[in-house]
Amino acid sequence: MKSENIIKPENQRVQERFLDYLKVEKGLAPLTVSSYQSDLVQFAEFLESRRRTLMQARREDVRAFLSQLFSNGVSGRSVARKLSTLRQFYKYLLLDRMVGHDPTLEIDSPRQWKVLPKSLAGSEIDSMLKSVESRGSKPGVSRDATKRGSKLAVALAQRNRALLEVLYAAGLRASEIIHVKLEDLKLELGYVLVRGKGDKERLVPLGRAAQEATI
Repeated sequence: MKSENIIKPENQRVQERFLDYLKVEKGLAPLTVSSYQSDLVQFAEFLESRRRTLMQARREDVRAFLSQLFSNGVSGRSVARKLSTLRQFYKYLLLDRMVGHDPTLEIDSPRQWKVLPKSLAGSEIDSMLKSVESRGSKPGVSRDATKRGSKLAVALAQRNRALLEVLYAAGLRASEIIHVKLEDLKLELGYVLVRGKGDKERLVPLGRAAQEATI
């Protein structure tokens, strides 16, 4: 990590004002303030790599920062803490009228990134997947007709299996999975970006079966 002194002066000034606020007005313990400072330094360095300052951060910057943390193996608990720090920081900037928007809005906390309760048993899911696979070839259809339609049937079966695997593994709503785009699948990192109600975004882990089905 870079030295704190290398951070851009404009980032340093606004960061120091926030830390003074935590110490004086909030009365937080030195260790807690140090934790806030560490998180802000890390985010400021990330923003500098994108040629932005803390005052210029956008929601996509926060989202990209969280994604990078996960790709580096940071635990969900730690990521949640860093997001909480950013929420407090930008709330302070808004109240002090130093920024006009909060880039952390509409971003769920990692503590909320849990698989929804199962509504179908595992055996029922297996039955659905087998049903999808069996539709690639139908009895009573001529060989030529089967050959002509085989490519399309196989493609549709693969697509439907991928949809079911992701739907089940990630605990998504039908309205959520139909809006998942190819660029939302981060297979190398093992998660998918999902947009829910109110355009809220969350990162949802994918199991091995779901990852393999979408390749």
